[in-house]
Amino acid sequence: MYVTEFQKRGLPHVHMLLILDTDDKLWEPEEYDSVVKAEIPRHKSEPELYEAVLKHMIHGPCGVLNQSSPCMKNGHCKKRYPKDFCEETRQGNDSYPEYMRRFSDPIFLNRNKSVDNRWVVPYNPWLLLKYDCHINVEICSSIKSIKYLYKYVYKGPDRVAMEVHRGTGMDEIQQYVDARWICAPEALWKIFKFTLYKLYPSVERLQIHLPNHHQVRFYKHQRITDVLNDNQNAVTMLTEFFALNQMDPHARNYLYREIPEHYCWLKGVKKWQRRRTKRKVIGRIYTVSPSEGEKFYLRVLLSHLRGPTSWECLLTHNGACFFTFKKAVEDWGLLESDNIIRECMLEASNMCMPYALRRLFVTILIFCEPTDVRGLFNEFYPYMVKDYQMTNIVVGNNFEDMLLRELRDLLLLHGKLIKNYDLPILTMETNEVGGVPTIIQEELSVQIPDEDIQSVEKLNNDQMSAYNTIMNAIHQKQSQFFFDGPGGTGKTFLYRTIMANLRRNSQIVLATASSCIAATLLPGGRTAHSRFGIPIDIEPISICKITKNCDIAKLIRITNAIIWDEAPMINRYCVEALDRSLQDIMNINAPFGGKIMIMGGDFRQVLPIIEKGSRGQMISACIVRSQLWATTKILHLRQNM
Repeated sequence: MYVTEFQKRGLPHVHMLLILDTDDKLWEPEEYDSVVKAEIPRHKSEPELYEAVLKHMIHGPCGVLNQSSPCMKNGHCKKRYPKDFCEETRQGNDSYPEYMRRFSDPIFLNRNKSVDNRWVVPYNPWLLLKYDCHINVEICSSIKSIKYLYKYVYKGPDRVAMEVHRGTGMDEIQQYVDARWICAPEALWKIFKFTLYKLYPSVERLQIHLPNHHQVRFYKHQRITDVLNDNQNAVTMLTEFFALNQMDPHARNYLYREIPEHYCWLKGVKKWQRRRTKRKVIGRIYTVSPSEGEKFYLRVLLSHLRGPTSWECLLTHNGACFFTFKKAVEDWGLLESDNIIRECMLEASNMCMPYALRRLFVTILIFCEPTDVRGLFNEFYPYMVKDYQMTNIVVGNNFEDMLLRELRDLLLLHGKLIKNYDLPILTMETNEVGGVPTIIQEELSVQIPDEDIQSVEKLNNDQMSAYNTIMNAIHQKQSQFFFDGPGGTGKTFLYRTIMANLRRNSQIVLATASSCIAATLLPGGRTAHSRFGIPIDIEPISICKITKNCDIAKLIRITNAIIWDEAPMINRYCVEALDRSLQDIMNINAPFGGKIMIMGGDFRQVLPIIEKGSRGQMISACIVRSQLWATTKILHLRQNM
């Protein structure tokens, strides 16, 4: 027995094949009538079944009555309705029985539609009354009607022929492609380009751009003047959204993201048109990062204001027209206040050094998008320039320009421009005061804790040996690459001691680490990626983002030593990239440009992380596999601290 099109309360069609026990099988057409009916029952004797059949089990209308019915194909009904009248049930020629459909008088469902037994879909009376929905029940009188359920069982197992080759020249990617096998149904599906998956509901991605800053696509043989003069290139989803609101008052009730639910976008003519169907569509405005400035504030306005008719409409509130979208957002009250940011700066001003406060201020500018940038700058300006007043390198009292130059340099490290923020204008054109870049002043102004200066006496034998070896190499200006002990041996204590005694003599040590936590344990410490501009997507031939004439290059030239903590967790390509860059900056063909390089870490803790990489690939990325490792002098720190 074959039950099809089980649909109740919006559930999808379900096909079920019920195989009856041998004693219960229906062998003869006369037995089919006890299970399946294909007639309209009498109203007087079975009123409930009569209503259910007319409500759920009538096909159509189709054919000459309705040529646009979904079941019509080439002018004929795919389900072969209306059926012929049949005085008794008999075995059909197409693997399905011909059910009893005795002649009956037409029943008028409405003024334009009448039906008789020829339009009844076969049903089971008990199932129809129990579930009160459309349930088509058929008798599977032949294996032909259900052969697609069985043919995969009897067609035999799937087989793949492949070869395995051993050797160093094995191409794993090509081996995977050669061994990939697609079964016949999948291959056929792909050849005919049938849909493999479907997204529901449909998502309409909505363009967002600033005025006259949208993308325009054109062919390379087209002239730029022709492209610019083509008015059609000035039309976008967003500009047509404004035009739609001007012409259609109904559209003004919706936000930009709600428009696709009621209007469809015609790509060919670039126009919004009222949706004629009830198709489920949702709109999504492209994501914009707060770091993109005006574009982000434009998205905020479009997400809250209904029915804007122009750019000027978005910039206007309570009769006042603003020059930026940010000011308009502020006037609408759609931005949170800077109270939390101010509290963060206030707490940091009481605890952090001025150079750390300046970096925190830059971090807030880049990632927190404060509303009142100028107010924060004016309030915490005295705290950010305290160290300028104490260093003997600074001449004059123009601390504001010094601060602005340093903020500018810090912003440039993150690819940002100071002119994009509401800060005072930098009046001095020179990049330096007294010939000393601010980045060098920052290193010289790092505070040296007294306990670090006096810690030489507290070093154990292994630490003292390493300390003397490193300090002798620095004093003699030797080119040397050192690597010392695992975790728990006091290497951070050793680093702080070296830094304190060098900086006490106005010598510069760049303290870096592979992780942020390790960097915070060193005075003035930073991550190696941040300090040297090491690319995130590292390649075997990568170099650092340092030009030979920039301030960081000037700092490197006068640096006496470089400390890199937790080095084993970094990819060796990062170390090699720094080596190439230092050789270029120093014009010296020696490891790390002749600089003293001090690395430390524990290979037993964290190896370099290779996305979806094997254990062998992780080991291959370790610094011990670099050609630089052959020049390394190992310092043994054995005592557990």
